[in-house]
Amino acid sequence: MLRNLKMKKKKGFTLIELIVVIVILAVLAVVGLNAMNGFIQRANRARVLANGRAVYLAAMTVGADHIAAKGGAPLTTATELAATEDEIEAVLGANSGIAVNGMANVKLLADGTVDDTSASTFKYVEDVGTIRFTVTKTGPGFTIAEGAVT
Repeated sequence: MLRNLKMKKKKGFTLIELIVVIVILAVLAVVGLNAMNGFIQRANRARVLANGRAVYLAAMTVGADHIAAKGGAPLTTATELAATEDEIEAVLGANSGIAVNGMANVKLLADGTVDDTSASTFKYVEDVGTIRFTVTKTGPGFTIAEGAVT
């Protein structure tokens, strides 16, 4: 009889074992969601930076178009020295998904390039949820900053 009691195996899990498993799964879920949020944030930064570069290159293309329209002569009038939203959107294409609305005209130099000197920094701003990303170009590189949407 004693041998039968020892040989008898218990079936199922105890309540403590189930609670421990649930706690472990909850901790793993929290860690995973936190890591996923970081990945999403970096992806948004990369996308906005790429959009800013695309707008900058589109403005450069508009400048080249203005130069070509003048037969290669330097740009002189205020109209020639501005890449407008409509012109930039036309270069980007209707399906680009990049919103240029509300962006001030991009200042061009006489040679058709974008004026990105310290006095006239190229800026592209995009809101993603509650975060406002600002892409700037001063000199050879692009930088991105983030802040709260106001």
